[in-house]
Amino acid sequence: MRKRRISEVNQMATMTLPIRELELSVRVGTDKARAEAECVVFYSQARAVEPVRMTLKFGVTALFLKFLLASLARHQRMLIRALQDMDLSICKSEELIKLADSLEKITERGRPIMSKLGQFGPRAHKLWHPSLSQLDEQFDHFDSIATSLRVAADPEASMLMGMAAEQMAAAV
Repeated sequence: MRKRRISEVNQMATMTLPIRELELSVRVGTDKARAEAECVVFYSQARAVEPVRMTLKFGVTALFLKFLLASLARHQRMLIRALQDMDLSICKSEELIKLADSLEKITERGRPIMSKLGQFGPRAHKLWHPSLSQLDEQFDHFDSIATSLRVAADPEASMLMGMAAEQMAAAV
C-alpha cells in the first residue's frame, strides 16, 4: 500500500513538472502574442500616414502573429490535455487553488488579445481565424477547469456536488 502511494506521489511529481513547463510556455506565448497584437494595432493605425512602408510592416507583423497564435493554441491544447490526464485526487487543496489561479491568469492575459484582434477587418480575420476560434474555445476550457479545481479544493462544495449528482442519478 505504501509503495503504491509513493508511486502515485512520484507520478504526480513527474506530471506536475510538464504541466508547469506548459503553463510557462503558454504564459510566454500569450505575452509575445500581446506584444505582436499591439504592433499590429500600431502599424494598422500608422498606415494612413506612411502607406507603403507601414503596410509592409503590418503584413509582416500580422503574418508573424499568425504563427505565434498557432503556437500558442498548440501549447494551450497540450496543457489542457495534460490537465485532463492528471490525477487530481492526490493533490492538496493548496495545489489545486494555485493551479486554478494560474489558469485564471492565463485567461485574463489572453482575453484582451482576443478583443484587440477582433477589431480588424475580414482579411486579418481570414488570416487568424483558425487560431482565434481555437484560442477562444481554449480560454473557455481554462475557465471551466479553474472553476472545477476551485470546487475540488473546497470540501463543502465537493460534498454538495456529490449530493446533487446522487439526486440526479436517483431521479433518472
